[in-house]
Amino acid sequence: MSNSSTPIVDALSLQGIKLGARSLLAVYHDGTNLAGREDMCLCSYYGGLSLANAKLGAVHGFSGTLGG
Repeated sequence: MSNSSTPIVDALSLQGIKLGARSLLAVYHDGTNLAGREDMCLCSYYGGLSLANAKLGAVHGFSGTLGG
């Protein structure tokens, strides 16, 4: 949730979710699945772009330190 979200952030997030949902189990069961690994790499990348562009990077960074 962010009040700084934009349609671009929404599109990146949605695409990352789709890629992760498509390939997570396949890569878990077969780590040599290159297409699935590429999907998971992009899923992670799109998640990072979404956090940064929704201005949640600092909050995300603090939460690990404070929550741990």
